[in-house]
Amino acid sequence: MNPNYEKERAEKIEFFRAQAEQYNFTREFNKAMEYYIRAGLLGDRDSIEEVCAKVRSGYGMSYNYDEFFRCMKAGADMGITEAMIELAICYGSGMGTEVDHEQVVYWLEKAAAAGSKEAKKKLEGKQTEK
Repeated sequence: MNPNYEKERAEKIEFFRAQAEQYNFTREFNKAMEYYIRAGLLGDRDSIEEVCAKVRSGYGMSYNYDEFFRCMKAGADMGITEAMIELAICYGSGMGTEVDHEQVVYWLEKAAAAGSKEAKKKLEGKQTEK
């Protein structure tokens, strides 16, 4: 891979994370999420984990759903179980993507296989729905 690309990518991630942290400090949560998501889309694992943690703690969802979906997809592909669960939720609700129940089950099973008790619980709930 092009070394200049990696350097530029790292600089953008650093910039986006700094912006996110600044907005967190001033309590502009939506802006903070926007910048964490942008860093996550560039492959920054810490930012993706931060987005998952914020969403799970009740953070507002007034940001771009398409970008959120793509960020969670990137995190799920990295093996972040919380991102797998959020991705399943996206597929189940059509948030940033089309509703796809097969993908819901796929990502929940993947998260459960990685040790997520929450995913196992959600899968058990899916079994009782049938």
